[in-house]
Order: sequence, then structure tokens, then C-alpha cells
Amino acid sequence: MCAARIGRMSDVFGEGFGSWSYDEVMRHEGSDLDVRVVVAEIPQDVKDELRYDQIPWGRFSHAGGPAVNVPEDLERITSPDEETAGRALKRLWDGVLHQGDTYPPAALAAPFLLRLALPSAAHYRADILELVGGAARREHYRDGTRTGLLQVDDDRLRILSSGYLERWAIRAVRIAVTADVSLLLELLNDADARVRSGACYVLATALDGTELISLALRRRLDVEDVPAARMSLILALAQLAREHHDGTTAELLRQWWSAPDRPVDWRVSAAIAWLCLVDDPVPEDLRTLLTTQITDELAEQLGGVPWMEGVDWDGGGLRRCVYLMLNPEVVWWAVHGDPWAEPSK
Repeated sequence: MCAARIGRMSDVFGEGFGSWSYDEVMRHEGSDLDVRVVVAEIPQDVKDELRYDQIPWGRFSHAGGPAVNVPEDLERITSPDEETAGRALKRLWDGVLHQGDTYPPAALAAPFLLRLALPSAAHYRADILELVGGAARREHYRDGTRTGLLQVDDDRLRILSSGYLERWAIRAVRIAVTADVSLLLELLNDADARVRSGACYVLATALDGTELISLALRRRLDVEDVPAARMSLILALAQLAREHHDGTTAELLRQWWSAPDRPVDWRVSAAIAWLCLVDDPVPEDLRTLLTTQITDELAEQLGGVPWMEGVDWDGGGLRRCVYLMLNPEVVWWAVHGDPWAEPSK
């Protein structure tokens, strides 16, 4: 490999916003500076044996600079000391998913993180999955709108502070996820409900194999008895349908939210998911469901679902999401405080 091509991406693209050339960025598409290519070529044994030393970390940068510290953080996440593991995970998160922006080392770390989320592999297994799932999406915090909640990617040409094209980094994480769908499917039956929710959050970003994934989600939904995990299964089904243009899921969701014999968490989850898949006006019976059946207990139960945490990480995600979906005239990023209060003029 040519040594001149190994180094910080900012050496190629320039430092920070506005100092890059689109033509220069695209000239490296498909090269060993394209993290999508690097992730796709990681050998299976390197991933399975956690051989961090085989990854060209220094070729890419996270929010804090060259990603040479990532292998150490990955090692410490497996520490038997919970505090040490937690600090390492936070440091890694702050670097590769900085303020919601996905940096390319997130994709390089993703195959290893998925293995660290396997049973008995590490502390914070659910949080590890939420990191991977967040990195596989556009910056989405606080967007609980009908068009935004389940949107994975967009067409924005966003350049990270390191000078890298974020779209490539997000896509690379999704490539990593797709390669390890079989691992994630096993986690749908994990004993920890948060891990099951996290697995849904990641699986919903897969690029292909979606029929198999959707079938597994449906099978788990038939036996799932934890409201938050049920909501994650339903939102994952809807996100896959939205992403891959499956027109049959919307009708299934409508049947679920309109069925009075279903548990209320199931109906509320299906109603939110249905609103994300259709352009129809909000039916009155759905509006009644969402404005009368969400108790404080239900809001707390579902507030920890990864999608809802993305809408409001302080626990108010469900109510904020419902408010935004029922009031599309409201500018979503301008809503603060109690989402049921009168919107600011």
C-alpha cells in the first residue's frame, strides 16, 4: 500500500468545514481512504478473534483526531471492572458518534462492538448496540416527526469536522451491520430486554436480507412480553419497510393499532409506526388512542426505547414524538419543555 495514502483524512480533505473540495473527496471513492471499502474487506477471522491490530485505525479520524486510541477503548470495554468499561465506552462514543455525527472509525469498530454485545462478552451490552445503531443513522436527535423518526439516511452532503464525508461513514456502519445480521438475530432472544431492543435498533439499518430479518422480528413479536422490546420490534419492522419500500407492512400496522384486544403499548407503537409509513391524515380513532391511552407509566416504559431516546434522551421521547406527529405544523427543533403545552408562536 502506498505510504503517502496512509494518514489523517484531514490531510487529504483539509481541516474542518469549508476547506474541502467535492471533486477531491470523490477522487478517493473506492480507494483505501474510503471506509466503506475498508470495512467490507475486514477478514472474518479478524472480526471473530477481535484482532484490533489488523485494522488501519490511524488512517481515519474521529472527533478527537486520529483514531489510534480506539483499540485501547475496545479492550477496556471488556474490562471486568464496570466503571473502567463504562468510561471506555463513553470515550469511544464521544469520539465516533460525536453529537450525533458518525465518524469513520465507528464503522471500523462496529464489527468488534457487535461481538462485544454477545452474551457474557462485556458490560453495557445494550448501550454498545445503541452506539452501533446510532452510528448507522443520520444525525436524528429530537426529530420525532412522521418523516424523520424512521429515516436512516438522507441526501445531505455533510462534511465532518475531520473533513470526511459523513455519508460514507454511515454507509460503512450499515455494511458492517449487514455482514453480521446472523449475530444480531441471535440477540432477539437474549434474556435482557434492553439487549433485545438494541438488536432491533441495529437490525433496522441492514442493507439487505430484510425479508429474513422481518420474519425474525415477527416471530419474536409473537412471544415478546416486555412493552419496550415490543415497541422496538414494531419500529424495526416499520423502518425496514420504509427503507426497502415494503407496501404490505402499513396495512398490518393499521390492523394492530385499531385492534382493541391488543395490549395498549402494542397499539400505540403500531400507531406511531403507521404514521411514519403513510401520508394519510390522522384518523380520529388513532388520534384518540394516542391522546388518551398514554399514561405516565406507559410513557416511562417506552421512553427507553432507542428510537424514543433519540427524540428526547431525558425520558420524554414518547410524548414528544406523539405531539410532533399529531401537530405537523410545529417546527420540531423548536419544541422545548412540555410537548403538550401550547406551541410557541
